Amino acid sequence: MARPTRYDKEIKPYLDDIRKAVESGATDKEIARAFGVAESTLYEYKKKYPEFAEAFARGREKVVIEIKAALLKKALGYEYTEEKAVAKKDKDGENVVLVETYRKHQPASETAAAMLLRNYDSAWRDNDSAAARLKQQEHDLKKAIAQATNFDLDV
Repeated sequence: MARPTRYDKEIKPYLDDIRKAVESGATDKEIARAFGVAESTLYEYKKKYPEFAEAFARGREKVVIEIKAALLKKALGYEYTEEKAVAKKDKDGENVVLVETYRKHQPASETAAAMLLRNYDSAWRDNDSAAARLKQQEHDLKKAIAQATNFDLDV
């Protein structure tokens, strides 16, 4: 039977924690530092151990979903409640703190709406062929970089 590796003893038991850290915005560098390994070692582990790469991919996937949801909310506009503490004097001259609650409306963002439409509806994409080619090349390059670093882009 093979001797357990450092990965088996010190990394694999914490895959769920790694996924949660990535969901919270931790970078590869921060995770490598937390485990006392070089970033290059982290990348090697991603190539060698699919479950390790999957922990990063699943963590990032959740972040992307949350960002898309927030962008959609901003694009459509929304209502929210805001509370404000106000110091006032009562009828006896005593200081009291009242909490005032306000219902507010955040108007729709044209920028967020346009961004979503350009990504989700082909009719809204740029018709300038040169710009479209450049954007496609940029997209292909980003996708290649993401795949090389095990960051799954769902685009």
